[in-house]
Amino acid sequence: MATKTTAPTGASLSWQVTAPPAVDLVISLPQPSLACLSGTVSIAIRGGRLPQVRPESLALLVDGPSDLKWEQAPSGWVGWRERPGLTQLRWRLPAHTQPHPVNWVVSLADVVLVQAWGLWNHDLSPNAQVLAERLILKHWLRSLPATPEGAVLASTTAPTERSLDWDQSLAVLLPTVLAGYEGWQSLGLDPQRDFVGANLTSVDWRGSDWSGCDLRRTNWRGANLNDVDFSGADLRHSRWAGADLSGALLSDARLRGADFRRASLALVNLAGADLSQADLREANLSRANLTGANVVGARFGNNVGLEAEQIATLRDRGALFVVEG
Repeated sequence: MATKTTAPTGASLSWQVTAPPAVDLVISLPQPSLACLSGTVSIAIRGGRLPQVRPESLALLVDGPSDLKWEQAPSGWVGWRERPGLTQLRWRLPAHTQPHPVNWVVSLADVVLVQAWGLWNHDLSPNAQVLAERLILKHWLRSLPATPEGAVLASTTAPTERSLDWDQSLAVLLPTVLAGYEGWQSLGLDPQRDFVGANLTSVDWRGSDWSGCDLRRTNWRGANLNDVDFSGADLRHSRWAGADLSGALLSDARLRGADFRRASLALVNLAGADLSQADLREANLSRANLTGANVVGARFGNNVGLEAEQIATLRDRGALFVVEG
């Protein structure tokens, strides 16, 4: 049966008038521990959106972590950071701003399961742990009020206390995953969108198909990804330290800002990929295909497999070669 508990998310969003005359919008984001089936989970926030605050309205982020990327978007303001643990943000708006209803909305890309107690053993495989974490986060988001922009974590008009319902299907699916089942489509997980921002450290998904998927901000550290198809995938700001992508297909992938340091990209097809601002220092590029790839601002250095002629060509196309001390 479904588990139901009444617990505060702990998040709050409010307007404050400060001196000298100014109007601030303040959000508090504690990291609560929540009962989940037979155990407990702790969920942290690393991003979100303010769709009701137009891009031209927000003057300044005056309180928040220095690594928070806070950007204007057509639908409002969007913020995110690589590490979880946003606790408080304060924005200063023009003094003439009239307080109005505002939501802080989140998606799977903005939430991280940082701890789980009593749900699985420590020797659970990385593959199964990833699927279990994505299931829990997806079901938790379903318990929040839904809007077209996303799940409402906090609002200037809603109380922070709300009923938390773990859907009955989670009680059925989670034990299946923990028993070793890895067919994520049958679990209700959509590879096209449900792995955005996921921690995929050390997974072994050799030969799998992620073509065209939204995989922004994913962490693939130490993963075994031989012959995986990432063609056309959105992998901006992804991290791949120590991952083995030998023979993988990354043609036309969006890899701006990706970190490939010390990854194996031997025999990888990167034709037409956007590698602008990516970090490929110490990556193995033996027989990698970089035909037509955008390498403007991409950093290379100490790369196995790059010949002098290839280095010269990449420099001409805007790549940077960093000499390590």
